[in-house]
Amino acid sequence: MENNLYQVIKKRFMDELNDSLKRHPVYKTDVKAYGKYHMGKERPQIGVSLYDTSATRINLSPDNTFGTLMSMVTITKVGNHPGTSIEWVWEDVYNISKWVNKENVTATLSSDRTKVYTSKKPITKGAQNPLLLTDIGQVEVHINGVQILPRSVDPLTGEVQLTTIVNPSETVEVSYFYKDVARPGFYFLEMEEENSFIITPMYSEDGEVVVEKTTGSEVTVQLSQTPVLIDFVLSLYTRSSPRAPLLFLDRDVDYTVTPDGLVTFLQPIQAGTTLYASYRWQGDTLGPFNIPTEYSYNDKAIKGVVLAFGSRRQKGDKMCVVLTARREKAAHVKGGHYNMTLGWKVFSRDPLTTSEIADHLSSDIWVNRRELLKNEGITIEDCTPSNESESVYDDATQAMYFESSLNIEVMTEWKKFIPYVIKLKKYTYDVEAVERIKRGRVQEVSLYDAQDTPEFLVEYPITTYPYLF
Repeated sequence: MENNLYQVIKKRFMDELNDSLKRHPVYKTDVKAYGKYHMGKERPQIGVSLYDTSATRINLSPDNTFGTLMSMVTITKVGNHPGTSIEWVWEDVYNISKWVNKENVTATLSSDRTKVYTSKKPITKGAQNPLLLTDIGQVEVHINGVQILPRSVDPLTGEVQLTTIVNPSETVEVSYFYKDVARPGFYFLEMEEENSFIITPMYSEDGEVVVEKTTGSEVTVQLSQTPVLIDFVLSLYTRSSPRAPLLFLDRDVDYTVTPDGLVTFLQPIQAGTTLYASYRWQGDTLGPFNIPTEYSYNDKAIKGVVLAFGSRRQKGDKMCVVLTARREKAAHVKGGHYNMTLGWKVFSRDPLTTSEIADHLSSDIWVNRRELLKNEGITIEDCTPSNESESVYDDATQAMYFESSLNIEVMTEWKKFIPYVIKLKKYTYDVEAVERIKRGRVQEVSLYDAQDTPEFLVEYPITTYPYLF
């Protein structure tokens, strides 16, 4: 759940006000923003204090439904563990696709001097976009500094086919975006301590080409990644052409597999087809990774994924981050907005200083930070200084504090993500109807399972014509 309410917004605006004060050359060293004053400590002579906060909820729909989140990453609990250590996960959108500017690929020219190969792949459509390239205009090719359009681009292999033959004295440069994300799979996260965690990855290979063209005489084949987790989803299937149906092989009937990735065929497979494999394999444990503070994030543990930690971290807690190869329906999203008001008091021993600080904060936050904070789901509705007042600093000398109120009205949001984590990869069930009996308005069908499941009854309602009263 992502909840931008009191704790998050107060901390965020405390940082914003301190940063704004540092941008003022006169007050950048002496003036700070404070929360509530400690009764046992002396009150500072100059500063900004938060004295009041309030919030009201805005419902956007009766059931708070936002819609469906399309993403490459989602998170789910593991077993009976609380699963509260990570508040939410997000795509690292600014780093999932990276730019390579004018890579010199002359050394990769093919023998006919019409093809070059990029060092990074797969090639994507553009910035913040993990989808594979589909248009030749999404890459830039330069020959001796002159830009040309390529004949074709293969995003998976990085092959760029040119429209002309390159002379030996010419230089070929290619500019492109490439996908920089960790392998798809299941990343099991365990909290070793409240401020550190490790990750055990279980990678997913989906549609790995094991044999490009079968001969029908294959006895064994080797999967490329090991150790294979043979107790999890593992499928071998063949296809004669890109549009032909998939023909799945039955494990322990057509083949056997070992953890070292050796597949032994018990029956000959069809010749002239492509053999594919989808399976999961164990990766090396990653970490430990440190969590510096309560409200912090980590974008290094899993490349392309941001992990956000809050105050509910627990030692021994376990969670699973699911990373897919492409954006899919990741979660059902519920959410809404909050209208929040934060009341600040600017105070000093000099009325002109108080007014100057209040004016600076009001204009700097409104003009320079309002648009940028919208990207975080924080919309500043108003930021204006209001009334000025005085309070007594010393009763004996009647020394005064001069104060100015600064009200910041903010609209924030909350979101609840209900993950979709079940995906049906293969389903085979042999059920046949053997008896039909009509009894009034209900039809009973007696079924049996060809795989030795006990007999059971399934009742289907039979519709009739509507009655009008």
